[in-house]
Amino acid sequence: MAHCLLYYLSRGERDRRFRDGGIQVPYKLLLIDDDTAVLAAMKTILEKNGYAVDTAVNGDQGIAKVRSNPRDYGVIILDYHMKGKDGIETAREILSITRELYILFNSGDKEQDAATLPIRAGATFFIQKAKGADYFLENVRFFCKQYEDRFLPSPKSSDPSENEKVINAIGMAGRSNQLAELARRILEGRIDDKANILIRGESGAGKQMIARAIHRASSRRQGDFVELNCAAIPQNLIESELFGHEKGSFTGAEKKKPGLFLKANHGSLFLDEIGDADLSVQVKLLKAIESKVIRPVGSNDDLRVDTRIIAATNVNLEEAILQKRFRADLYYRLNVVSLYLPPIAERPQDIEPIVLHATEVFNQLRGTAKSFTRGAIEILEKLPWPGNGREIDNVATIALADTSLDIVTPEELKRILKKHNGARAAVANPLPLGQELEAITKRRILEALESTDSLREAAKILDIPFTTFRTQLKRFGITQHTSRKAM
Repeated sequence: MAHCLLYYLSRGERDRRFRDGGIQVPYKLLLIDDDTAVLAAMKTILEKNGYAVDTAVNGDQGIAKVRSNPRDYGVIILDYHMKGKDGIETAREILSITRELYILFNSGDKEQDAATLPIRAGATFFIQKAKGADYFLENVRFFCKQYEDRFLPSPKSSDPSENEKVINAIGMAGRSNQLAELARRILEGRIDDKANILIRGESGAGKQMIARAIHRASSRRQGDFVELNCAAIPQNLIESELFGHEKGSFTGAEKKKPGLFLKANHGSLFLDEIGDADLSVQVKLLKAIESKVIRPVGSNDDLRVDTRIIAATNVNLEEAILQKRFRADLYYRLNVVSLYLPPIAERPQDIEPIVLHATEVFNQLRGTAKSFTRGAIEILEKLPWPGNGREIDNVATIALADTSLDIVTPEELKRILKKHNGARAAVANPLPLGQELEAITKRRILEALESTDSLREAAKILDIPFTTFRTQLKRFGITQHTSRKAM
């Protein structure tokens, strides 16, 4: 089988070269025609455009070639009228061997009715020879792409774009301009090593990975990168986690414990979900940042530290300050360098690289060789992702684990998404998949709202950030739930 440049290109580069012609594809086109002059002309056109072409001068010969190597062929171009076994019989027999290909009938018939029988026989399209070489090539290109999208894996590019290279260098997957610019800023040292940093962005967008990349690229990389999720630790234990404690300082303190500030001395302390920290903790955190001095719980001694703070939040801190839930003075201390990581909705170009990375990790851990077709990835690119990259990674892993196939096709992905979203199969008038999942999302929001009088509680039930939840309410026009339920 011919080697394929197209197979290993990024989507944008693939589409550009596909439009411009001159590409090889990772499968053969089989031409079946008993007119050797026509056969030679078609072969020349296709080979000049980079296609690997095989030929057969009658139906039996074409069938034999497909039977001996059914996976070699992606698109078959078949003459309608042939001596011996005609095109209709040939198409039916080929499709009895494999249905993972496209059959295009190429005929001199001009009447539209002439296409009816080939289509009924399982052909995909009917090309009229009289419409010329450009029309012929245009249709072959179109159905080659359909074949690739439906049946071929979409592997990680072996020739990544400049954006992909710089994003990969900070340990993330993507190719968007927004993420690439942030990666360049980190790698080029354009972030002050002494300054505290506040990273804003929705849950699952990759704030933790950005924080780690900042630490690795800084002069503090010899020190430790220490992290604390302020939302995951009970508020009565956060002070002990941050500053440490002495033995016997409180019930359960059976031995002396150093705090995270001390562990991150000369390094970086990452405080995730800082917007959820209790006000009492915020006061002590502010004092430690300002003075660079900490005092463990139960101790009378102060310890000097040189710890750079990287904080992250999906909360609107300005709004939290107005609501007296976050201290303005702490906000100013943290927000020295302000970074924003856009949600996936603003950088959809990152969806495919995230899926391919998840696939690579899945295969490495399990010793498999599974993949997604390009068409399946295009479905994922059209879906809303309130959970951002983390949700995409999760869905991709679920799909790979759920399927018994080596390749996740669009049909298989649709089945898996329905199954894991609890959707019922639409019988009478099925919606396109994107609309179908939109309807599922709206139904789940309404169900969550019916189970509680609090919008915040509903967001927790759905396990999505409150800001994202409010955006979805607006998008779906759910306005009957008034502000009395907001808190």
